[in-house]
Amino acid sequence: MSKGVTLIESLIGLAIISFGVLFVILVFPLVVSSTFSVKKDTTALFLATSKMEKMVTESYSLIEEGSASEDYGDIDEFDNYRREVVVSCFHPEKSCENEETGMKKIKVSVFRKESEGEIISLTSLISKK
Repeated sequence: MSKGVTLIESLIGLAIISFGVLFVILVFPLVVSSTFSVKKDTTALFLATSKMEKMVTESYSLIEEGSASEDYGDIDEFDNYRREVVVSCFHPEKSCENEETGMKKIKVSVFRKESEGEIISLTSLISKK
């Protein structure tokens, strides 16, 4: 019985280690890329949530129906993002034109310069108290 390692065993071991290292080298850029993408999505979620919290804490009578937007560069420290807020009357069963239902729907959408379309949108209902 041999006490050493044969050339074939050494080559097989080297091939396995090489494939492992190659896999790590190929996957690393994908992991880094997805990390940056998640960071951007988390920032968008933060911006949407902070705007929604601000809207929901206001008095019902002060929240006017309509739409408003902040353009790129309007949000301090977040130049690559913009937000849109749409406030509309809400009734679960019918149209609420020309009628105050006591409920409003708020939709906050966040957009990023590099992306096409919205990244995230949050919707909430508020009612008179």
